[in-house]
Amino acid sequence: MLSIEVKLSSKIDTIGEFAFEDCTKISSVTIPNGIKKIGKNAFFGCESLEELDIPESVEIIEDGAFSACINLKEVNLSEGLKEINRAFTHNDSLTSIELPDSLESLGGFESCFLLTEINISTNVVEFFRKCL
Repeated sequence: MLSIEVKLSSKIDTIGEFAFEDCTKISSVTIPNGIKKIGKNAFFGCESLEELDIPESVEIIEDGAFSACINLKEVNLSEGLKEINRAFTHNDSLTSIELPDSLESLGGFESCFLLTEINISTNVVEFFRKCL
């Protein structure tokens, strides 16, 4: 199977909306420190993506950014992240996730049917509809 590894430049600060939507062969993404925002549906439908590390510079992950990444098993979120919109919906392989203490707003794991464990900080003050 052909797989694609994406390494983003440290000179950008935002991954734009729909940037890699439905790029089903992306198996790995390196998001450099310096990225502040991951836009709507940026990696939607990247079916080969299995693991994801979000650096501490990322503050916002928007709607659908990593939704429908059906093989995504592991997501590592760093301190500094303040807002997760409905960013991780419909991920069939995601089983657990630990949210950073810096998180204030959460709305992101609808229809993740294997998700059995999620640790939510007491700092979260806003939950979106159909959060879990």
